[in-house]
Amino acid sequence: MNKTERINEFFKLIASIHLSDSSIEITPEMVYANIVEFGIREHSKNNVYFNEWRRNFKDVKNIHVFVSEVNPYFCQFVNNVSLDNNEEKFIKIYVPIDGKHINKAADTIFKFMAKKNIAHTSLVGSDERIDNIVIRVKDEKSARLIKQFIKNDPYIQEGLLPPNPFAIIDEGLAMAYDNKISYNKLVASYISSYLNDLKSKDNLETTNYVDFANYVIKKYNNTFVYCNELNDFIKEKNLYGDKEYIAKKLIEYVTVTKLLIDSLRNLGINEYMEYWHEINNRGYQKLLINDIIKNLENYYYTEEKGDKLSISEIDKILADAIAITCEKYDLSQATHALNEFINNNNVSYFTNDNDSREKIIKNVTVDDAKKLIKNLFDGELNLTEYVSYALNLDVLLQKQQILDNAALVTLQKYGDEQLCYALEQASKGNFQGFSRENRESLIRNIPPDEIPSFIEMTFKREGHDLKNSNEPLNQLYAKRI
Repeated sequence: MNKTERINEFFKLIASIHLSDSSIEITPEMVYANIVEFGIREHSKNNVYFNEWRRNFKDVKNIHVFVSEVNPYFCQFVNNVSLDNNEEKFIKIYVPIDGKHINKAADTIFKFMAKKNIAHTSLVGSDERIDNIVIRVKDEKSARLIKQFIKNDPYIQEGLLPPNPFAIIDEGLAMAYDNKISYNKLVASYISSYLNDLKSKDNLETTNYVDFANYVIKKYNNTFVYCNELNDFIKEKNLYGDKEYIAKKLIEYVTVTKLLIDSLRNLGINEYMEYWHEINNRGYQKLLINDIIKNLENYYYTEEKGDKLSISEIDKILADAIAITCEKYDLSQATHALNEFINNNNVSYFTNDNDSREKIIKNVTVDDAKKLIKNLFDGELNLTEYVSYALNLDVLLQKQQILDNAALVTLQKYGDEQLCYALEQASKGNFQGFSRENRESLIRNIPPDEIPSFIEMTFKREGHDLKNSNEPLNQLYAKRI
């Protein structure tokens, strides 16, 4: 099956999942989960080899193999951790190896890389996926050396699975760029948007490779060239800050989207490397930043009209910094970082991955953070509780979206009285008051006893002082929707 056929097959898979059960929504998360498992015949666990790999590489020079306590789902293979602090984009190689061959294949590949002293930060996930082994290097010579080694190893070749059809494919390997955003997650968001667009027109069964390629190209032009959809894109991706900062973030989306378009045009490794060199050229980057800044000035942003962020936007920036710091280091480091910021206005203990420090400096004052935390926890500046809350914020926001979607449909169909009744009954375990379109998703994701406290938390993170309101919470929520 060639690339075009596999992409068409993938679209049919996603469409069939939704058409067989309409309560399963076509979200980026749902698409991503299916991309990384597409073509897997038998699911196996890679984490049974984690300890063995650590033992095998204990005395091997030029490589450090470890499993982080904060993120135990990956076994990491690293030579030169300072690569992560570099602003250049990684060459990212996905080796889609099956569960039967993963142990020996990983051992062979990484010992070869250690022998050649190749600088890299790589990993193997705990579950079998088409991105089983992910290798990240900083130069073309290393990438081609690794690719040639894998091509010439018969054991590895025997275990290769079909690669991700949405990536650049060469000799059975998938390739992408890697820096601040995930290639596969951005691809999943485009696929989700495309399929939901067809779904809204009752054309979900007409999905095809060419139509999707045209859709992505049109999205790229409307967002980054003509800027008709630039505002919506910036809001969707939660990009906050001055125009220089937003421009740098948009470059990530521009380059990764162009890579997806190149992949859909079936370009190969030579074109991939050519573009990789181009986007790492500082002169090219400067020109691109200047072009994007002009577009921001014309279509989105001027410093004079830049508004102060809302409390919920501040909450997301601070919570993301805590979560990323915890993931990279540990819980105590994340807690210490928040304490240092609140007590000493010092952001240096946060990781700067995903520009966390820069976002806080530009958008969050200590007073903002104190006000937010006190509002969330009934007047108490409870930093420990806020850290726990921050680590779960993405889940809370997903639940908020699910509840908001169900509430909006119910409100539009039946009015605010019905919505208030539906919320009251749902908190007692009866979800029948909600319109049936979103009911199943609501039942699956939000337990009845969590609904009142969840609605209350939603208001608090938006900066509302509920102590001074005599109006019932459900009525306030109906007005908010």
